[in-house]
Amino acid sequence: MNYPDPDNVPAIWEIGDVILEKYEVKQVFTGGGMGLVYRVYHRDWDIDLAVKSPRPEFFQTQQHIENFECEAETWVNLGLHPHTVSCYYVRRLGGIPRIFSEFADGGSLADWIRSRRLYEGGQDKAMEKILDVAIQFAWGLQYAHKQGLVHQDVKPGNVLMFAGGTVKVSDFGLANALHDSLEDTANTARPGQSIMVPGSGFMTPSYASPEQLRGEALSQKTDVWSWAVSLLEMLVGEVTWASGLAAPAVLGQLEDHQVGNDLLSLLAMSFGTKVPKRLTTFAPVLELLMRCYTSRFGSYPRSQPDEVRLVAPSLNNRAISLLELGKAHEAEESWNAAILIEASHAETIYNHGIHKWRHGKIDDVELMRSLLLCHETSGRREITARFLGEICNERGDL
Repeated sequence: MNYPDPDNVPAIWEIGDVILEKYEVKQVFTGGGMGLVYRVYHRDWDIDLAVKSPRPEFFQTQQHIENFECEAETWVNLGLHPHTVSCYYVRRLGGIPRIFSEFADGGSLADWIRSRRLYEGGQDKAMEKILDVAIQFAWGLQYAHKQGLVHQDVKPGNVLMFAGGTVKVSDFGLANALHDSLEDTANTARPGQSIMVPGSGFMTPSYASPEQLRGEALSQKTDVWSWAVSLLEMLVGEVTWASGLAAPAVLGQLEDHQVGNDLLSLLAMSFGTKVPKRLTTFAPVLELLMRCYTSRFGSYPRSQPDEVRLVAPSLNNRAISLLELGKAHEAEESWNAAILIEASHAETIYNHGIHKWRHGKIDDVELMRSLLLCHETSGRREITARFLGEICNERGDL
C-alpha cells in the first residue's frame, strides 16, 4: 500500500508498503520489547534505514508523545562516532513517533551469541573476537558518556554488527524515553542533562546494575556494570542468571585457563567484587582490556577514534536530517557551523552548496569554484572528484 499522508500512516507497516512516497518497507522485525523495527529503503538517500516504531499503548496522551520525542532526540544529538549507531531523526507518522537510524545487516551481538557465530573458528579465534567486540563496545559507551548521556539499557541486543567486524552501540536514551512516555511528570530529563538520571528507566533485569534494581539515580557506573555483564555473557555463551545483581557469582564458574586471570580480574573490578571501589568509568576498563588483548594477540589492529575530527561530519549529518524534516533554516545553521570548524570538509561543502544552488542562492559556477578549491586543499581528491562529477551531471555537462 502507498501512504502519502503522514497523518494517515498505519501503526503497523507491511512489507511492500511505501510511506510518504519515500520509504519502501523491505523487512519487518518482531520480538523487541519496544515494538516493531522495520528495514526501509530511503529513495532520496539511496540507503537502507532502520525504523523503530514503539507500540501505540506507550502513548496515552499527547504529553507522552512529546516526552518520548524529546528524550529520543538525545540519541539524534549524540552525533557521529564509528562505534555508535547513527540516529538521523524522529518523525511522527500516523500519530506515533518513529525513530530513523542506521541499519545494520549483520544483526545484533545477541544474535551472534545465540547463533554461535561469535564462537566460530575455535577457542582462540573466538576469544580474539570477544575482546575486539568488547573494546569497540566500550569505546561507543565512553563516547556517549563524554557527551553527558547514560545509556541505561546496555546489553548485547543493543549492540549491532557491521561489515568488517565493526561494532556499534544502539538505542541511546530510549530506556528513559519509554519510561518517561508513561509518566505524567513535568520533570522529565532533557537532552544533554542525562548524566545523572532519575529512576531505573526501562531496564533489562538480567543486565541491570544494583542501583538500577534499587531504583536509585543512575550514572556512568551503571553502564560499566551492564557492559561487564554483557562481556560475561559472551564468555559464558548464554545468560544463566535472572538478575544483573547475581551475574558476578558466575565468575567463579569460569575456568581461568580458558578465560585468563587478567580478564577475570577486569570483570571482578567492574563488579567491585575484589576491590574496595568498583570501576565506574571506561578509561581504566579500556586500559585493562587492551592489556588483555595485547598479551594474547599482540598489537590491537584498530585505532581509537579521533572525536575532534568527527565534529564537522556530525554537523553535516545533522543538517541533512534537519532538511529531511523540512527545517531548512536550522539545516543552514548546522552547515555554517560545520564550515567554521572545518572549512574544507568536502561533504559539507557539497551538500550545503547543492542545496543553495537548487534554491537559486548561488549559481553553478560558484558551486564548482568552491568544490574545486576543496579539491585542491582537502587532501580527499577521490571524494571531491565524485562530487564535481555529480554537479556536472546535474547541470547537463556530460
